[in-house]
Amino acid sequence: LLLHGRITHGIQFVAPERARTLTSYFGSRSGLGLALRTFPRQQNQRIGLLGLGVGTVAAYGKPGDYLRIYELDPAVKQLAEKPFSYLATSDAQIELVMGDGRLSLEREPPQNFDFLIMDAFSSDAVPAHLLTREAFAIYLRHLKPDGAIIVNISNRYLDLQPVVERLAQEFGLGVACISDEPVDEAWLYSTTWMLVSRNRSLLSAPKIAAATETSK
Repeated sequence: LLLHGRITHGIQFVAPERARTLTSYFGSRSGLGLALRTFPRQQNQRIGLLGLGVGTVAAYGKPGDYLRIYELDPAVKQLAEKPFSYLATSDAQIELVMGDGRLSLEREPPQNFDFLIMDAFSSDAVPAHLLTREAFAIYLRHLKPDGAIIVNISNRYLDLQPVVERLAQEFGLGVACISDEPVDEAWLYSTTWMLVSRNRSLLSAPKIAAATETSK
């Protein structure tokens, strides 16, 4: 368990046979899971991730996938590498970029991501500079035309849904807000993820459409 203040940033089973189980905010029925597994192009996906946590997203990695992870805190990197093992056991090629995610993306050439996942908003201190018009312009430069930005807005203090919806509107993007409340699996948390994309067929896919909430 990785706990910072009152916020849990990730958990992992110790037993080797369960160590790759998806946990916490990243279950297969979450908005993230539905997006990754519904996307038409399942082979050789390029995925960007802002916020390493314990590396749980790496469990989605398949042979041929590329996962580029941006992380600010060296201590988090150290913990994700040991004792946690999601990074080590992933089937994807993984590259860690240390430093502020937005600044790193601003300096880099286009990464051509199928998905850019933002998992930096579930802590006490919300990095608001990641949810500005200028930041979204940077993200879109790194996204394939049919790709999606996936934002974890699960938060006990702030309602970020209107903020993300306004940004989507600014850039003419479609948006889906998906909340999930697991009942039987104690290792999965209640979550709210938002999918932002030009790819209307992805947002209207049956599994995603069925789980999408009506805008507030």
